[in-house]
Amino acid sequence: MKFDVLNLQVFSDANYLKACQKLYHNMKWIKLDSTDSTNREAARILARGNTGEEFVITAEYQSDGKGQGLHSWHSNPGENLLMSLVFFPAFLSASHQFQLSRLLSLSLCFFLEEEGLKPSVKWPNDILLGSSKLAGILIENAILGQHLSHSIAGIGLNLNQKAFPKFPRRASSFALQKGCDMPPEKAARRLTDLFSHYYRQLQLGGSASIEKAYHDRLYLRERSANFQINDERCLATITGVNKQGELALQRNGRLEHYGQGEIVFID
Repeated sequence: MKFDVLNLQVFSDANYLKACQKLYHNMKWIKLDSTDSTNREAARILARGNTGEEFVITAEYQSDGKGQGLHSWHSNPGENLLMSLVFFPAFLSASHQFQLSRLLSLSLCFFLEEEGLKPSVKWPNDILLGSSKLAGILIENAILGQHLSHSIAGIGLNLNQKAFPKFPRRASSFALQKGCDMPPEKAARRLTDLFSHYYRQLQLGGSASIEKAYHDRLYLRERSANFQINDERCLATITGVNKQGELALQRNGRLEHYGQGEIVFID
């Protein structure tokens, strides 16, 4: 059985299923009541000499959750999904490490689509419903030579929290959108299952279909929007994201590319 990344149709491929199940079932699960950050906890485990075993960490609460750059991630105790996956993508070149962000983003999107929601991916690492933020991703990669040696992929997904502090972008949650709660462990298991399938597809060379599925869900793609670039406010159109993870913008008749931190959305 093989899950197609575009429409989740099932195909007959016993070897594919066996490989995916091996990745998923070999993952060690570590459940914590509290930690400073699941990504930091994962890094501490790796520093103690992990021998190449994939594992997942979940926590009921993070006292100092990490977001992109200097941002933090806030979550009420026990209400949301806080997790990190650790894996060893030695097959992936360092120049194409953004493919892992695509995989995590798509896994989140497919999970929410299964629940009847219509998410989008706001480059580089947020999942939105409408214009409200539902989830964030933080991937920290270690590089050995030309390839990745290990990756720590942190996910924060607002599940059951119904009141949020005032953020620059309004936050929402699964419960606010669906009117019901979901156990965080159920979400963690399903997300890990989805990620395992698409990770294996990437290993087998399925990057083109992954990129298409990602672009189909890219927030504001092919729409004019306001951005701030080098302290200048401008109107531009997102055309996609390249293999290096740079946002492609059509501006003033030219195609330009921007990395993380070089551009700000104004919406």
